[in-house]
Amino acid sequence: MTPSVRSVEFQRRLPFSQVAQFAGIQTILEHVEGVRRIHVLDLAIRNGHQWTILMQALATRRRSRVEHLKITAVATMGKELIEQTGRRLVMFAQTMNLVCSFNVVMVRDLAELRQDHLQFDSGETVVVLADYVASTLTSPAERLDALIKTIRRVKPCVMVVMEMEGNRNSSVFVNRFVESLFFAGVLFDCIGDCMVGDEATRKYGEETLLGEDDDGAGGGEGREWMIRSLKVDVWRAYFRRFGMVETQLSRSSMYQAELVAEQVPCWSPCTVWMDGKSLIVGWKGTPVKSITAWKFS
Repeated sequence: MTPSVRSVEFQRRLPFSQVAQFAGIQTILEHVEGVRRIHVLDLAIRNGHQWTILMQALATRRRSRVEHLKITAVATMGKELIEQTGRRLVMFAQTMNLVCSFNVVMVRDLAELRQDHLQFDSGETVVVLADYVASTLTSPAERLDALIKTIRRVKPCVMVVMEMEGNRNSSVFVNRFVESLFFAGVLFDCIGDCMVGDEATRKYGEETLLGEDDDGAGGGEGREWMIRSLKVDVWRAYFRRFGMVETQLSRSSMYQAELVAEQVPCWSPCTVWMDGKSLIVGWKGTPVKSITAWKFS
């Protein structure tokens, strides 16, 4: 939730977030087609850019115009910054002639989120976006279990999950260190290609954002590291325990991802491909981020 302009610029210059966001939003759009009252539950709102994509798409609907778009941001810190984000999103929606409201739900820990923390109106269709959330709740495992159980109770029509695609969860420090080093090498290669001539933003991202992630994943023996990057197959096995059914991402989602990846010349090494029903975003063939969609049976 840092307000740093460099943080936003760093994310904007890399392809992975934008490519994944467009694919994820396309998936949400397909599940709310014809729905007039939409309630979005965002577990990691950040700067909220992803919802401007949704708003622009909804504003172009010729049929079943949206009566109300509600966005609920769930967070553990940065309430004032999130409220600022909400005001910007509501103002943006007004320029699209969309009726939009924004709510913030603050909890001490995402695992403590309960159904009665959320406000639902009759006739709403709920969708959930979890972008880089699951991997931060795996220690201890009961935290993620509790969050999934709460989400299941609100009965979303779809839950879109985005996670870093890496196996940095070995209990052996040496293995975890090697895996983290390889993954960091891919990201640094991308940074080197996409941030030529912008040393300030590059330095900020390397030291602040990537540094914290790699430190958490590569912690020493006996340390309870908080971020556990896992491959999509592991997430599939985990979510199925809760009766969640993976939904096929459409060709349109794939097309949106490819289209975004082609927009910036330095993003040409960014590749997109299907892994079963999910979408993988990679750099020069190495998986970096996964996008999956889930329904509750």
